[in-house]
Amino acid sequence: MTESPDVRIDCLTIGSDDPVGLATFWCALLGYQRQENFTASVRIGPRSGAGPVLLFAPNATPTREKSRLHLDLRPADRAATVERAIALGARRAPWGRAESRWTVLEDPEGNEFCVLQSEHDYADFAARARGESSRRRGDSGS
Repeated sequence: MTESPDVRIDCLTIGSDDPVGLATFWCALLGYQRQENFTASVRIGPRSGAGPVLLFAPNATPTREKSRLHLDLRPADRAATVERAIALGARRAPWGRAESRWTVLEDPEGNEFCVLQSEHDYADFAARARGESSRRRGDSGS
């Protein structure tokens, strides 16, 4: 049996041209609050203290290449969350599909994030997908 390493993820760091502005956007969208931090970066996290922490660090040089990492948000109501994100300064990504289980947006600095369908809608989708998979295999389900 191998021992688990004594390490954990502390936060997800996002390079930013305006750390305060971007942190303000994400605090408003997620209901997060600023956390104590002693650098030029801005750290935010859930009010409860439990959950992922985001750190917005000043970019040394501007980058406009597509990020290989993005946030996936699972809201109770996707349409309402997309509307609120856009009202806060997000914009729809030009490459997002109109009919999908998620909506691709960009935050005010162009960082991509996805607003996924609700847990309930995903559970319905997964149940249908499981049923279709069983029928293709010839399972009777009993």
